This record gives sequence, structure tokens and C-alpha cells, in this order.
Amino acid sequence: MRKKNKKRKKNKTGRNDPCICGEKKTDGTPKKYKHCCEPKIPEVIKKMTEQLANQPREPFEKGGFLTGRPFITETFKGERMRAVKNVIYRRPMDETFHLFLLRRLSETLTQVWVEAEEKKEKPHTLILWFRETQEMISSNSPSRGSIRGVKLTGNMRALLALAYDFYTLQHCGAEVLPKLLNRLRNERLFQGARYEIAVAGLVCRSGFDIKWVNDKGKHGEFIGTHKITKEKAVFEAKSHHRDGVLGGKGDFDVTNAKTKIMDHVREAIQQTEDGDLPLVIFDDLNVPLTAGIQLDEKGWFKEVEEHLEKYGFLKDKKYKKCAVLLVTNFSWHFHDDVAPDTNELVTHFHLGGPYSLKQETILQYLDLAAKQYGHVPSLLHEFKDKIST
Repeated sequence: MRKKNKKRKKNKTGRNDPCICGEKKTDGTPKKYKHCCEPKIPEVIKKMTEQLANQPREPFEKGGFLTGRPFITETFKGERMRAVKNVIYRRPMDETFHLFLLRRLSETLTQVWVEAEEKKEKPHTLILWFRETQEMISSNSPSRGSIRGVKLTGNMRALLALAYDFYTLQHCGAEVLPKLLNRLRNERLFQGARYEIAVAGLVCRSGFDIKWVNDKGKHGEFIGTHKITKEKAVFEAKSHHRDGVLGGKGDFDVTNAKTKIMDHVREAIQQTEDGDLPLVIFDDLNVPLTAGIQLDEKGWFKEVEEHLEKYGFLKDKKYKKCAVLLVTNFSWHFHDDVAPDTNELVTHFHLGGPYSLKQETILQYLDLAAKQYGHVPSLLHEFKDKIST
């Protein structure tokens, strides 16, 4: 009988291999993995599983940031164990949380797709973002065994935010649908798919359990039920496509970058007109950020407010089904240098009537999660003894 030679998976420790912890026998030879750490791993897994099962109801992490579910991590014999939903990843001790997120995103996009795009004369926007990130990391390599921060460019911040969204959705049990992932890989459909994923990620972090709508015909992106307030709503994500931006053809002209807020509101209401749930609409402007200017002085804010007033968004009953309208501008990709706390948005909501949501749901959770979008926890406490400046 011929024996089949199976290639061992990369980074997997065999039972007869030297133990990952480096423990030695009395004669100085390495202990085998099966006689050293392997029997102890179930204890670590049990501890992490218990943490996942006994999480607080409030979707907050330390520092007041919404995370949807707490981060679950342990160290075991020279490796870092990270739990994402009910999957435990064994990672190198010197891999930061940010690098873990980026690696997970790359693996989700698949190596085959990444390699195919790398060979193109004009690769996908995501590939260009990955390249920029890798170049910045390589040019700021710290000394061996230490951790050094890297200043984020606008593209790097956009990439990291997307990677965090994927992590959040997996960790909260709402992984991205295959057809949405395919749209993300398609340069022509990239912008819309990216924003849908962004909205789903921040909604999960705000405390909603979400269920993607995968039916044919007109419908919202997903339905969410809040874990604390128990309110239920349908969510719709819209974004303004600009020439020459995020894969769009042509050249961007800021002077002609008009808003179509009410067009998007009417379209979203028509798409969900048969439902009886409150509607939450997210609409991204996709225009350059204007740091250092008060919200009510920003050009886009004045234009949006005039548009909503002109068409009676806050007064006309035909718009009452839209319980919340969040106008965002998550547009770091326009800038090489972006302040860490830069975020632009305005939230409008209707109170009273069958389609309204509680102020607690809107302001303490949805609005706050939107304001925190782009903040990706570094979990630097994991490396408190290795940080170099």
C-alpha cells in the first residue's frame, strides 16, 4: 500500500515536533509538542470560550469605545491566541492587533485574487492601499523584539477601517455575504460595497445583531435588532460616486461634487416600502475632509441642510418612515496626512409615530458608533514592554 505524503500546513506544529515553548528535557534535547504544551491547550481554549460566553450586555470596551463584543485574547507558551467569534487563531507574539486585522482581510480577499491583482498594470484600489501600508511599515521597522508606531496616511486609515469592519462582522456573527465580497473585489462596484460593509461594521459595534437580507427584489441591506433596547430596524447604505475617486473613471472636480441626499432618501424608502420596520439610512458624501472648521460652517453641511429643508425631510409625513438619517463623510482616501480624530457626520431623526426609534438607540449607540468610525483600537497594552519610540 502506497503511503500518501500530505504537506503539512504552514505554521502548524506537528505532535512530534519540538514544542513551541522551547522546553527541554533533562538531557538538553527539546521536548516533543505532544509531551509538553499540547495537553495544556484545551485549558486555554476553555478559558477563552468562557470569556466569550460570559460577556457583558453593554457593547462597550474600556475607554468608552463601542466594540460590539469584547476582544478575547490570551497568551500561551510563546504564542498569542485571538478569538474571533468561535474560532481561535494562534498568532506570533510580536504580531500587533492592527497587523492581525490586515492579515485577516488579505486572507478573506484570498491569495489567488491578491496575486492576480498584483500582476495587473493598474491593480485594484485595495492592492494600492496594501502596498502603501507595507511600504510605510517597512520604512519604519523597529529594532528586533520591539514595537514602533507608524503614522497613518489617509489610504492606510481607510484600509485599516475596512479590515476592522471585517473583524467586527465575523466576531459578531454577521460575516460578509459572498456576493458582497465579490462586489468589493470588483473595482467598478468597490465603493458601494465598501460603504455597506462600513455601515454593517459600525452598526454591529453599536450593539445590533444584524441579519443580511439576501432576497431578490427591492430591500434594505440588513435588518438589525439592538441587544440593549430591543428595537428593530432595517438599514440602507447609500454613497455618492465621484469621478476619479475610489476606482471611478475620469477626474475629480470638487466644484461639481454636489449632494443628492433627498434622491437617496426617496430611493431608500421606495426600496423598503413594503416593510413595516423603521428605516435607518446612511449616506456618505465622499468629498474631501475640511479639518479645523466647525460643523455648521462646512460647505457640505450647509448644502445638506438646505437640501433637507427645501424638500421637507423633517416635516413631510412621507419621510416619517426614515427614523434616522446619518450623513457621513468617511473620506480619508482624499488625504495623505489625516488627523487621528478626523470624522465628519450629521444625524437627523424623527421622534414619535410608528417608525421612530428611542433617542437612546440613536444617540447613545448609532450616532456614537458613527462618530467613532475610523478609530481602530491598537490594544497596545499587549506590548507594554516592547514599545519603542
